[in-house]
Amino acid sequence: MDTIQDACASLAGHRDNFVRDKAEEIASADRLRSGEHMKLQARITHLAAEVKTLRKALKKANHRLYSPTADRPPQKADTAEAPQDAPITDDAPHAEPAQAIAIAQPARRTNAYRGGRAPKTFGLGVEEREILIETPDRTCPCSCGGGIRGYDIDRTVECIPAQYYVAVRKYARYRCRREDRIIGTRFEARILAQTGMSTSFLAQIMCLRYAWYLPWFRQEQIMVAQGFRFQRSTMARWASRVALEAFKPIYDLMLENLLARSARLFMDETTVKQLSPGDGKTRTSYMYALHRDDRSFGGNLPPGTVYLSRRTRAMYNINQLLADRSLIVHHDGYAGYGHLGRAETPYAHIVSVDCWAHVRRLFTDEIKAEKSLYATEIVDLIAELYAVEKPINGKAPDVRAEIRQRQSVPILDRIRFRLAEVENKYLGKSDMGKAIRYVQDRWTGLTRFVENGYIDLDNNPVERQFKQTILLRNNVLFIGSDEGGEAWAITSSLLQSYKLNRVDPHRYLVWVLEQVRARKPRAEYAELLPWNAPLSCRIDVPRTR
Repeated sequence: MDTIQDACASLAGHRDNFVRDKAEEIASADRLRSGEHMKLQARITHLAAEVKTLRKALKKANHRLYSPTADRPPQKADTAEAPQDAPITDDAPHAEPAQAIAIAQPARRTNAYRGGRAPKTFGLGVEEREILIETPDRTCPCSCGGGIRGYDIDRTVECIPAQYYVAVRKYARYRCRREDRIIGTRFEARILAQTGMSTSFLAQIMCLRYAWYLPWFRQEQIMVAQGFRFQRSTMARWASRVALEAFKPIYDLMLENLLARSARLFMDETTVKQLSPGDGKTRTSYMYALHRDDRSFGGNLPPGTVYLSRRTRAMYNINQLLADRSLIVHHDGYAGYGHLGRAETPYAHIVSVDCWAHVRRLFTDEIKAEKSLYATEIVDLIAELYAVEKPINGKAPDVRAEIRQRQSVPILDRIRFRLAEVENKYLGKSDMGKAIRYVQDRWTGLTRFVENGYIDLDNNPVERQFKQTILLRNNVLFIGSDEGGEAWAITSSLLQSYKLNRVDPHRYLVWVLEQVRARKPRAEYAELLPWNAPLSCRIDVPRTR
C-alpha cells in the first residue's frame, strides 16, 4: 500500500514538474514572440515614417522641378465647389450656352494687318519691303483702260533663314612708277589671327551658344546643311579665345563697376557639371552671379549681371570677391555668407540681407506636404509683408523705410510671436521645426529692410538671372575645362546684361568685336559696356500684353 502511495506521489510530482516546465516554456515562447512582435512593430513604424519622409521629399522635388509656382502657397478657393451631380438650374448657369454662342458667332476676319495699320509687335526699326501687285500694263484687268488710283495695304511678316557665305575680298596691287615696284593694299586686321573667321561669324556662333542655348554639336549640324564643315571643338576653341582675349577686359570693367559703384547687389550661385580630366567623369562646379537692379528704389544705375565660374562653393570665393567693399548684399542664407558684416573683418562694411522668399518656400512646402495650419498662418503673414511692398516699389529709399516702419513692423512682430508660440509643438528635426529655426536664426538679416529703403524682401532678381544658365546647362550637359567655364561666365555676363538693357546680342557683339579689331585703346573700353551700346544696337520693340 505504501509503495502504491509513494508511486502515486512520485507521478504527481513528475506531473507537476512537467506542467510547470511546459508553462515556463509557453511563457518563454510568449515573451519571445511578444519581443519579436514589438521589434517588428517598431520596424514597421520606422519604415512607415521613412516612406512618408521620402514621399514628401519626392513630392517637393517634383514640385520644384516641374511647377512654375514652386514657392507660392496653394490658392484658396473663393467659393466651395459644387458637386458634379448637382442639378443645373437657371440660377446656376453652365458653360454650354456660352460655348454655343461662341460657335454661333460668325468668324471674324483674321487678317489684322490690312488697312495700313502696323501691328503692335512691329518695332520702329523693322525693315519694310514694298511688293507691287498689279497688272503688267498697270491698267484695269477688264481691259477697259482704267489706271491705278491707289493701293490696298496688306502686311505680312516674312523670314529669310540665316545664310552663311564666303566673302572674297580682292585687295588691289598697284604698279608704283615712282618707286618702280608693286605696292599692295594693307589687309584688314582680324579678331583671330591666322583664321578665316569674320566678326559677324564669331558673333553668330557665340550668340547661338550663349544667348539662344544651342550646343556646338547642333550648330555643327546646322552649318553642314549650309555646306560648311566646322568641327564643334574648333568652334569652342574660337569662342574661348574671343572671350578670354577680346571680352575679358570688358568683363573686368563690368565686375569692378558693379562692386565699386553699386549701393546694393544680389548674389547667388548654381551648379554646373565640369569634365574631370583623365577619368571621363564629371564633377560639380559652381557659377556665381552678381546682379544689380536698382529700379525697386528708383536708382539710376543701369542693370547688369556678372557671372563667375568657380570649382567649389567654399566661403573664400565669396570673401575674396567682397573683401573691403561697402555695399548691401542680398543672398539666400547659405552659410558661406556668414562672415559678411562681421566686425573687425575685411567684410565689416557689408550689409548682409537674407531672403523672405526662401522662408516662404519652407512653409509652403509644409502646406503642400502636411496641410499645416500653422504654416498657412505664417505664409499669410508673409503675404501681408509683400502687400506692403507693392505700392512702394520704385519709390525713394526714405519713403520706403518710413512706410515699412508704420506697416511692416507690426506684421513682423506677429510673425515672431507666432513662431515662438508654436515652436514647442514640433520636434527640432521635423521640417516644420527646421523652418521655424531657419527664421529665428536669420531674424536680423530678414528684418533689416524695415530700416533701410535700399533693401528688398527677397533675392529673386538674381535667381531669375540663372534661367539662361540652366537652359544652357541642360543643353550642353557639362563644361569641358576651367577655361571653358571662364569663357562661359564672361560671354554670359555680356549677353545677359544686354538683355537687361534691351540690346540686340548679335549687333552688340559685332560692334564690340569691330571696336576691338580696330585696336580701340584700353582706356576707352568703358564705352563698350552693354549699357553704353549705341542706338544702332538697341532693341525697340513695344511690349505686348
